[in-house]
Amino acid sequence: MLSAFSDNLYRLRALVSVRLDYTRVCLQEPGQQSPEDRAIQKSEDRLGSTGSQPDLLLFFPSGQRPDSAGIAAAVAAIEGLNLVRDTPSEIASEETLWVELQRDGLTYDCSGLTPGPANAMPDITRWLGSQPEGSLIPGSHIGLGLGPHIRAGQALLPILRGLLKVAVDLAGSFEDCAGVCWLASRMAADPKSLESMIAGGNGTGPLPISWLMATHDTAEGHVVTEGLAYFSGQELRIRSGIAQYTSEAALLALRLANQVIHMGGLEGSERFTGPDGLVLTLEPSGDGGLIDVRRD
Repeated sequence: MLSAFSDNLYRLRALVSVRLDYTRVCLQEPGQQSPEDRAIQKSEDRLGSTGSQPDLLLFFPSGQRPDSAGIAAAVAAIEGLNLVRDTPSEIASEETLWVELQRDGLTYDCSGLTPGPANAMPDITRWLGSQPEGSLIPGSHIGLGLGPHIRAGQALLPILRGLLKVAVDLAGSFEDCAGVCWLASRMAADPKSLESMIAGGNGTGPLPISWLMATHDTAEGHVVTEGLAYFSGQELRIRSGIAQYTSEAALLALRLANQVIHMGGLEGSERFTGPDGLVLTLEPSGDGGLIDVRRD
């Protein structure tokens, strides 16, 4: 099991990784490109004028999806957040409109702005907090995602917390924002509930794992996760019979997910002792994309 020491060591390693990368960019000679930068440039060239893929969606009432001017006005009222890049005015009308935001040297793409097309909308599995009255109107949302320069570090806790803080601040700057959806889990929350959840995990507190990851029951009686793969490339399957009720299995999945995230994924078999003394074995199966959890 991870001790408090190893947990803090993980956070320190993540922070050092981000800062070293940022320092490398700042000290680089003008016109000089490292192999990493060339790879990033190729990624940006492929993205063209669409921006990066979103990690979250912000929902608005029908007809109230903001444009780039609306985002600029909202960003101007948020401390430390800046708009550094706008969509070129000459792009075709059917292309996705987006802007680039920056805070503390990290960049985020806000996409699907009006009058261009919206991002694809998922089937939301669950709402936390107050659900907006009526059904959400397809196309009444914008996306927010990590910029290509930091996409490879999406599982690093400082980068994740930075993204979530931007989402909270941006949602709070729009009075008519109805909710925010984390796409990896397809779970949504109203802005106030999200702010409350993120406040606990904004520094060194626990992540809002119950929002970042969903659990589902299978026909065989197992409980599987949805969203853990965003951090580790793996999902969990809690075998039937481990817990008396599926709700207990879901809570166990959340606890184990935190461990897997802090470990950076699971490469081999590991043993886990629960608070009730139950000993479990966690083992990657198949191609490693699924972690099977069974009773010893």
